[in-house]
Amino acid sequence: MILIDHPYISDFLIKTIKENNFEIIATKEAKSLVNDDSMNWISEFDAKNKLLKTPNPLVYTNSENSLTWIFNNLKETKLPGQIRLFKDKLNFRELTRAMFPDFLFREIKIDDIQTIDIDEVKLPFVIKPSLGFFSIGVHIIRNKSDWHIAQNELNYENLKSMYPKEVMDASTFIIEEYIEGEEFAIDAYFDKDGEVVILNILHHMFSSSTDVSDRVYYTSHSIIRKYKESVEAFLKPIGKKLT
Repeated sequence: MILIDHPYISDFLIKTIKENNFEIIATKEAKSLVNDDSMNWISEFDAKNKLLKTPNPLVYTNSENSLTWIFNNLKETKLPGQIRLFKDKLNFRELTRAMFPDFLFREIKIDDIQTIDIDEVKLPFVIKPSLGFFSIGVHIIRNKSDWHIAQNELNYENLKSMYPKEVMDASTFIIEEYIEGEEFAIDAYFDKDGEVVILNILHHMFSSSTDVSDRVYYTSHSIIRKYKESVEAFLKPIGKKLT
């Protein structure tokens, strides 16, 4: 079942939904993005009832904005809890704590950012919203000068968001130690048995050691072949925790 939301849907996705006759939930957001009555539309009421009666409901969405619909309508399923484990960085760090027992992280409320003693935190570290999006509010802290810059920027006024609170919430941050090395973004999911299915592996390029933007990702046949097995091995125990 397909759940569509703003800000964008590609022509390719619309074509794929139509050619495969996938059910698409008739939310007002989806209707405003897809003007085609020949699609296999299903009402929100019928979609909710059908998903609640399905042992392992499958929902594909093009946008994190749709999380509000899932949290409001599918509370009786495992989906909201499973999504929160991956969306909330603090929850995810707790989930993987046994895998990385020496990795340092801590929670901090936005109101405490101005008073925290930086000498009590191991440098370098990263601070970012626990529920974040598009690198908003992310800072790499290597020294006190970096910290003063972050303190000036990390406040409610600067972090007002156009996204639902399920997508971006500036009230709680995570401080975690900085990991040196290359960064990769993984598109993957876990099947009903907790097995890993890799869809894509993308190298995240940065312009400098202080860059935290989401501007450039690229993939290739060689990248996927090189990292696929190690990524599967890394993700497999996480999937087993969720089944």
